[in-house]
Amino acid sequence: MLISAVRTLVSDGKLQLAWRCGQGTCGACKVRLEHAASGSMTLLGSKERNVMIRHAGLAANSPLLVTDTPDLVRLACHIQINSDLTIYVG
Repeated sequence: MLISAVRTLVSDGKLQLAWRCGQGTCGACKVRLEHAASGSMTLLGSKERNVMIRHAGLAANSPLLVTDTPDLVRLACHIQINSDLTIYVG
């Protein structure tokens, strides 16, 4: 998971990314991503979608299949790393 990959950067003060729960439910680890597959469709997990509706402004009627763009807010604790990516925090 992305959150595991950045823990050292956060603990060393090199990345300002907060999270509280570690279980994917608090919505604190919001990020935006840019990677080779940006612009394609991505399937949000139902848990991530529900947390994003409560904490990240995702519309309640949003589908699970969404366009993956750098504007899409995601939760770092739900993201599997499959390729190099750029992370935008804040």
